[in-house]
Amino acid sequence: MLRFTLAPTKSVYDWFIKARGRASEVLRTAVTQAAFQLHTKVVLKLTGEVLHVRTGILRGSVRSIPAQYVQTSAGRITIWGSVVAGEGPSRLYASVHEYGGVNPYEIIASKSRALRFVMDGKERYFRRVTHPPAPERSFMRSTEHENADAVYSHIEKAIKREFSPRDLRWLLRTIVCAADRLRSL
Repeated sequence: MLRFTLAPTKSVYDWFIKARGRASEVLRTAVTQAAFQLHTKVVLKLTGEVLHVRTGILRGSVRSIPAQYVQTSAGRITIWGSVVAGEGPSRLYASVHEYGGVNPYEIIASKSRALRFVMDGKERYFRRVTHPPAPERSFMRSTEHENADAVYSHIEKAIKREFSPRDLRWLLRTIVCAADRLRSL
């Protein structure tokens, strides 16, 4: 999830309130575009870079959520957008791929009397086998981590196109902390 929380000083807060419509729209658009770019990169990872496609269900579950603007009573301003995956039928195995399996699990023959494996060049048959825990194959967190600088740069460019240098100093100072948190994922 991309979440930029602005905890501005009094002067930045006053400026943001005056320019709220334009400022929030610029930031909302930039965060939405960044989320869509991450969405595209996650889908590419699920097209063979991290996982090989078998059914396409997990890849089809990836979607970006447009940015939203929230102002809390404490004066914090949050603009967030996100990329989500693993909803619906892919929910269980999305988390197993992203974080890895925790425990070994048993596979039992259900459509035939035995499971067939080739081991050391010989065919072997088993009614049940114990599979080791699945390794981590991160596709969401790794994409966010690899693209943190590009996301920050995209948002920074959008802001620079719209605001004066004086306004930029105030605004960028407040979002640097949020970008540092994103980089540390």
